[in-house]
Amino acid sequence: MKKNNQIIISELMALCAILIVAIIMTAYSLKSNNKKFNVYIEHINNPVLNGVVYETKKPELSKNSISNYELKFTNNSNSIAYSFNVVNKGNVDAKISELEFDTPICKQNNITTNCNELFYNLIYSGSGFKVSHNDVLKAGETKTMVLFIKVNADNVTVSNLNLRLKYE
Repeated sequence: MKKNNQIIISELMALCAILIVAIIMTAYSLKSNNKKFNVYIEHINNPVLNGVVYETKKPELSKNSISNYELKFTNNSNSIAYSFNVVNKGNVDAKISELEFDTPICKQNNITTNCNELFYNLIYSGSGFKVSHNDVLKAGETKTMVLFIKVNADNVTVSNLNLRLKYE
């Protein structure tokens, strides 16, 4: 009888050891699969103006876009620059999967024109490097970007200015 009890106790101890190992492995697996993705545009600063530029409609900010704004440039070579932060509050690195500018609409002296004299660019603040598709924003990192817009013509109003910036 004592031998049967020892066998049962040994089997129960082996079963407990297997259960403990299974619980530890499950907990580790759940922890390593708990990837948090949280990238967004944060706070667009007041624009820096070069020359006489009016914001006839201020930009709207969402998680992944700056949109629906309109600008009036009064003189040749006037420009405007908006800086904003892109924040990665997640625990995984993220890369730019979409970087799109909508086609702007230009009006010169109230006549719609092609926007051949409009130049805009998105760069990293500090380095001046152009923001590109597949650029990486590391987990926990914040980068400041500058959206630069310039017109080489007089009396031009520019609308349909929309920037989409998505990460994956």
